[in-house]
Amino acid sequence: MILAFASKNHLGLNSDIGSDIVNSEYITVAEVEDGKSF
Repeated sequence: MILAFASKNHLGLNSDIGSDIVNSEYITVAEVEDGKSF
């Protein structure tokens, strides 16, 4: 959960830099969340 929160906050900051990087990070977060949920 902490990872997802940190990534969400980073998403806003990274959004200004580039969407490509954000997309990659977002996928990683989703995978971690899915794994924990399972």
